[in-house]
Amino acid sequence: MASAYWSRTFIPTLRDNPAGPVSAAHKLLIRAGYARPAGFLPLGVRALANIEAIVREELAKLGAEELHFPTHSGIPAMRELARAAGAAPRLWFRIADHRTDDVSLDAYAHNTVGLPAAIHLSLERCGFPVPPEAAAEEIINDPQGDFYPEPFSTPSCHTIAEVAAFTNLPATTQMKSLVMVADSQPVLIMVRGDHHLSRPKLGQILHAEDIRPATTPQIQDWFGADPGSLGPVGVTNLRIVADTALLGRRNMISGANRTGFHLRNVTPGRDFDAEYYDLRDGDSSGPYRTSALAYTGQSACGLNLAAILRALAEQNADPDGLVLPAAIAPFHVVITPINNADAALRETATAIFHQCRELGLTALYDDRDERPGVKFKDADLIGVPWRITVGAKKLALGAVELTERRTHTVRDIAINEAAATLREVLQ
Repeated sequence: MASAYWSRTFIPTLRDNPAGPVSAAHKLLIRAGYARPAGFLPLGVRALANIEAIVREELAKLGAEELHFPTHSGIPAMRELARAAGAAPRLWFRIADHRTDDVSLDAYAHNTVGLPAAIHLSLERCGFPVPPEAAAEEIINDPQGDFYPEPFSTPSCHTIAEVAAFTNLPATTQMKSLVMVADSQPVLIMVRGDHHLSRPKLGQILHAEDIRPATTPQIQDWFGADPGSLGPVGVTNLRIVADTALLGRRNMISGANRTGFHLRNVTPGRDFDAEYYDLRDGDSSGPYRTSALAYTGQSACGLNLAAILRALAEQNADPDGLVLPAAIAPFHVVITPINNADAALRETATAIFHQCRELGLTALYDDRDERPGVKFKDADLIGVPWRITVGAKKLALGAVELTERRTHTVRDIAINEAAATLREVLQ
C-alpha cells in the first residue's frame, strides 16, 4: 500500500480511553485512530488489508475458493458494501477438495477438531498464536433428514423452559430470539436455547454504544406477533446476527412469528440467513476465542478479519500503545522531523521518505507542526514498528535516529543509508 503524509491521513488519536461497552483492545484501536464505534478508519483499513492479503496468499496455495454470501438485505455485494461503510468483512472460503491435513471440513460444524492448516498459517503470519485445536463443544445429535419448517401450536408457551416442557425436548434443541435496538437500529439476535447473550460482545461486534431490548410495541410492529413467539424464518426487515453455536445445526425449534405458535425443523443457513459471531456469555475467556476468529459451517470456513485485528491489538500492546508486527502494521516506518518548519530537516526527511517508497517500504511522513513529544507519543500509540527521527544535532553529523517501537532501542545510521538499513531490518 502507498506511503502517506500524516496531515493528509485521518488519524484522530486520543489520549484517554473512550467510554462504551467495548473491549480494552477495541478501545485501544479507537485511541490509536484505527477505528470508531461506527467502523474502521484509514489506519484500520490498511491493517485489515494486510491481514486479508496474508490470508489470501495462504489460501491460494491450497486452491481455496472464495465464497460470497448475501447480507440480511439480500444484496450480494457484501464485501464492497462493507468496505464502503468502513466495516471489516469476513472472508469465507472453501478448500477445493474439502480436505485439509486429512481432516474433512464437513467435520467442523461443531468446532470439535483443529482449524484448517491455512487458517493456522495465516494467523501465525499475522502474529497471532492460535492453539492447535479450537475449543470443543458438546456434540448435539439433531434429527436427521431434510425436513422443512412446520408450525405447531404452543399455547401459553412464552419462554424456552415452557416450550421445552411442552415438547418434552431439551432447551438445546431450540433457538432463542432476542430483539435488540443498537444505536436506534433493530437487530434480531439468535442464540441456542440454553445459552445467554453477552451484551458487551454484541456491542463490540455491532460497534454500538447504546444497546437495549426492544419494547413490546416495537416487537409487535416489526414481527406482527407477541414476544415469546418470535423467530428468524421469513424475517427480511431486520439484520439477523446469530451465535456460532448454531452453525451446522439442523431441524431446530424457533418461534413462528405468530402468537401462540412455534416452528419445528428450522435449519440455520437454509431457512434463514444470518451473520455468525461468538455471542455467548460466560463460556469463553473473552470475545476473541478461536471460534470468533475462525468459524466454520458444513461446507465453508470463515475468518473474521476484524476479530483478528482486535486480537492482535490485545496481544501486541504496551503502556504506550500498539506494537503491531510489521506484516500487519499500516506502515513500516514513521519519518519524524523534529521541526518540519526547518528547511534542512524537512528536506532530509522528505528524501528518506521517497527513498523508502522506492525500496517498496510504506512510510508515514509526520509533517505536522506539533511538538516533538506529541509526535513521539502518537507514533508509539499507532504501533508502527520503526521510527526514523531527523534532528538538528544528528543531522550535523550526517546521521538520523532509527528507533524500534517494540524495544524502544535507538541507534544512529547514516542519512544516505537509512532506507536501505530499514529494508534489511524488515527482511
